[in-house]
This record gives sequence, C-alpha cells and structure tokens, in this order.
Amino acid sequence: MMATPRAHDEEPVELVAKGTLHKKRGGLGRHTYGVRSSPYVRRYFELTSDGVLSYWDEHERRKGGDPRNSLNLLASRAVLSVVATTSGGGAPAERVLAIAHEQGGARWKLAADSDEARDAWRRALEPYCRASAPRPSADVRAVVPDLPPDLTATRRKALTRSSVAMGDRGSTIVALAAFSFVVSVISAIVCSGGAFSVSVLALVHGYALVVLTRRGALDPRPCTSVVKVAEDDSLPPLPEGIDTASEKKGRPVAGTTIARSDFDITGGGPPATWSRAPGSTFRVRQVGYKHHGKKAVSAEAFYECVSVDLFDTSSRVPCLADKVELPAPERVSPDSDIPSLFIVVAHIPSETGPMSVGPDADGHGYQMCIAFQLTERTVQDLASMKQGGSCEREASLKLLKRWCSVAPEEPFAERKEFGRFKVLAQVRNIDDVSIPSFAKRYNGKPALIRKTGMLYRCGPSGSYLNMDINVHAFGYMARSGLQSIFRDFQDFILSVGFTVESRSDEELPECILGCFDLNHVDYNAAVPWE
Repeated sequence: MMATPRAHDEEPVELVAKGTLHKKRGGLGRHTYGVRSSPYVRRYFELTSDGVLSYWDEHERRKGGDPRNSLNLLASRAVLSVVATTSGGGAPAERVLAIAHEQGGARWKLAADSDEARDAWRRALEPYCRASAPRPSADVRAVVPDLPPDLTATRRKALTRSSVAMGDRGSTIVALAAFSFVVSVISAIVCSGGAFSVSVLALVHGYALVVLTRRGALDPRPCTSVVKVAEDDSLPPLPEGIDTASEKKGRPVAGTTIARSDFDITGGGPPATWSRAPGSTFRVRQVGYKHHGKKAVSAEAFYECVSVDLFDTSSRVPCLADKVELPAPERVSPDSDIPSLFIVVAHIPSETGPMSVGPDADGHGYQMCIAFQLTERTVQDLASMKQGGSCEREASLKLLKRWCSVAPEEPFAERKEFGRFKVLAQVRNIDDVSIPSFAKRYNGKPALIRKTGMLYRCGPSGSYLNMDINVHAFGYMARSGLQSIFRDFQDFILSVGFTVESRSDEELPECILGCFDLNHVDYNAAVPWE
C-alpha cells in the first residue's frame, strides 16, 4: 500500500500490527450461513500508527492491490469489545473482537485462530479505540474520553483526516437494491400489475438509491467525521446519593451511566444527559376522538423519570430491572394495582438482523433501562379516588388501574389489554439532523407494542412493573429504518413518552404515563453489562 503524501510536520505512518483474521461478512453475506460454510471469511489485516485498520483478500494483498475496506478507528470513534458468539452462528471461535464505529455500516466482528492471537490484536487495537470503563465515575462524562498523552496529539490529527471505505458496503447496498427491484418487478407482472406498476416500482427504487447516495452510503469519496466534545465544566454531576464506587448486592446501581440535567425547552440539556420532560411535550387523544380525530397536549404525566441507564449487552437480559439496584420511590402508591415504580427496558439491536424473526429474536445490542416513580399529584388523585372522590384525570387513571391489573396476566395469544401500551418518540431538533425528508412525517407518531413486549411484576411482592420492549423482534422495515438513523443518534434531542391507549370516550382523554428527554446521548458510551 503506497504512502499518502504528508505535510512536513506530520509523523510518518508505521505498521503496528499485521496478520490474518476471520471477519464476519457484511450486508446480506452475514445471513448466508448454511449456504456457505461460515459467514466468517479469512482476511489479511494491517493496523497503522495513524489508527487506520485495513483488510484485503489474501491474494489481493500479495499482488499489492488496494484494501477491500479501511476503518479509521480514531475518526470514527470506534469502541472495542470482546463478545461471545451465538451457538450455531458459524463463528470459528467462542469469543470474537467487535468494533462498533460511526463510519457507517455494521460492527466489524473479527475472530482469531487462537485466544492468544485474539488478545494480541486486542492489545494492539486498544490504544486507538475509545475506552469503556466498567463503571464510569461522576467526572467521566465527555463524549470523547481522554487518551494517554502519547496518543492525544495523534488522535486530534486523525479527527481531521478521512478514510475511504471500499468494496463491501456500497456494493452490498447496490446488490440489495437490484435484487429487491427484480423481485418486485416479477411480483408486479405475476399479479398483472401492468406497465404502470412497474414504472412506480422503478421510481420508488430509484428514489431509495438517491437517498442512500445523499446519506453517503454509496459515495466512494472520503468523508470526515465531526466529533462533538463536551466541555468538562458543562457536564452535570450524577444525582446526589449515588455512590459509583460501590455496588449494592453486587448489582449495577440505576442512574450511574447517564447523568441528569434540567429540562430545557429551547434546545435540550448538556450532551450525554437525560432530562425530565413535561407531559405536555406530547399530543394525545381527546374525548370524541373516533369522530373528529383531534389530539391536544397531555395533562401532567402520571409518573416522573428518576433514572436512565444504557448498557451494552451481548444478548438480551430478560427482566433487567430485577438485576439493577433501583432507586427507592419517594412516594407510595395508595392503590395496590398501580405500582409506585414503573420500569421500561428497551432492547435495541446493533444490527438490522435477518428479514424474518420471531418474538424471541435476540443478539448483540443496547438495553436502555428507564425508571419512573409516581408524581405527587398522581398520589393525591389516587387517594381521592379511593375515598370516592373525582379528579381531572379520573378516566385515564381508571384505565391505567385496569391495565396494570390485567395486562401482566393476559395470555400471549389474546393480549387485548396488553396491546394498548404505546410508545411516542419525537426528535425535537429534527431540522438540524440527517433524517430523510419523507421520514420526518413519522416524527412523534405512536407505536403500539403488542407481540414484541413482555410485562413482568418484579421486586418484593411484585412491587413494581417492568415493561420489556424487544426491538430485535420488530419488522424488518422498522429495524432497517432505525438502523439508518442510529449512527446519528448522538446528534438527537429525543423526547420519549409512554401511555396506555384510550379507545372509548369513557377512557378519554388520554394521559402520558411517563416521559423524558435524551440529550445527545452517544450509544458508543454504553456501559458493558457484566
């Protein structure tokens, strides 16, 4: 590989490590186990002192050809981890190196021929990858962590450089688009769709390729990563009373992975924080919705957020809230059916995954654990209703009481009440981030959780409810859409709310169950689950 011309003040690039590794194929290739002997393919790798990791087909390297792909570990803010492989997944080793990055595309998964070789590569890669401490302390809150002194200058230079990604990524997308188009045309002809249907399909696929090109997926030119760095004095401390140096009963302490900041209606809080959002952030159904379809801002939410945590997990951790030391609620519920604490755990995949999945779909990803406690007003309303009184939110509180008592025990095949649980998410700074214009119309649209969720009674005597949402089991198009914007997640000011859907006038108006804001949270900073 020929050296790139450099300015006189730049350090020469040196070879740090080289050798062969088994790389998991990208694109459709990662789902071809059974067609090929394994989704892992042997490649020749080189790591250079400027933090660029490149690989070749072995015969291409001998001929002196260009690499199939290159990854600038520094500019793409790569995170290195060692993860366990799934049984029957065709991996040549039980544990592989995983490199998450922001250059676009899926994580790189690399398997070595031995544990010693894997550890040697890990030691070589670690200085160029972001540190992931097992438990961050209160003063570790920068989006870009500090590096050892001898690598700090190298990293700052590399942040302004660009690295070219060749081969796999662009060709995979083109092949997928072509295959999809051919199948669609054949389907249209078989179903007697006629020339008009074929023309519409061509237009849709053409537009999709244009969108992908505009987003950089098919652009062969170099691109430079822009990294947001949070100043140390702008980062809020962790909530008072949380001791990050110790863990109760050997379990992670809720609220120690993402700090809280005050809600800012004008532009979000400091980076890498969460905020309590008001229920009025969201518009919900009103009385007579079936006739006029009108929505209005919600009344005060029933619950207020007390902690938000993000964990990096090799597979889903069921009922994760039962394995975390949760905060003690400040108020006790006057109604035995409505819990003092309500927990939501979202399982978010790091890759799109196969087209067809079941309700138990699993894999590497990120688990966000959100804890809510009853507000003072809700406690007062429940106490008043228990004594025969009434309140403004009486209809929606009665619905919540019925849902909390029935939904956890409802058979999976029925789920009449369970299927009312609704998620609302809206990007507050949507005009400032990279989201296709046609996708913006879905901003803030609710999504019902039916077959992709589980509701547990957890804690002593079932004292709180834990709602698990398995995004691994979402439809392929939904997962693909999430992955297309996931790489820009750290740019978002994201408002998330939950509610129980009201359907009849006796249950209206709706009211938000609980909500919160995520302010430029970087998923690469997720704490590894141990």
